[in-house]
Amino acid sequence: MRMTQGKGVLIVLLLGLLFMTSAATFADTGSSIPYKTDGVADASMLFRVFISLLLVLALGVAALVLFKKYYLKVTITGLSRITLIELKRLSPKLTIYRVGIDENEYVIAQSTDHLVVLDKTQKHDPQTTDKNTE
Repeated sequence: MRMTQGKGVLIVLLLGLLFMTSAATFADTGSSIPYKTDGVADASMLFRVFISLLLVLALGVAALVLFKKYYLKVTITGLSRITLIELKRLSPKLTIYRVGIDENEYVIAQSTDHLVVLDKTQKHDPQTTDKNTE
């Protein structure tokens, strides 16, 4: 749903920019369209249209890059209790994961469509462990 709304907003912005560029081009030439009065489009008008097209394409690419970089990777921090600490692919069918959930760490093996919990440990703070051993 978010992708569709984002694409719609981007299309509307690009169309608005295109109309503003074309309106500014015709505002400079007066009340009539140049190729209607001359019968032929001159090189300067084609150059301006080409530059405008390149500008709109560059802005579109920049908007897509920024959209992908910032909008799609927005995560709400503090709500996720699950973190992937580490993963190791042992073979094409076997992967080992170390996952943190709240104060626990789990070592999980995944083989095709099977999951097996290999180990469950309590997270510990290295500073408090060092103080207890002294």
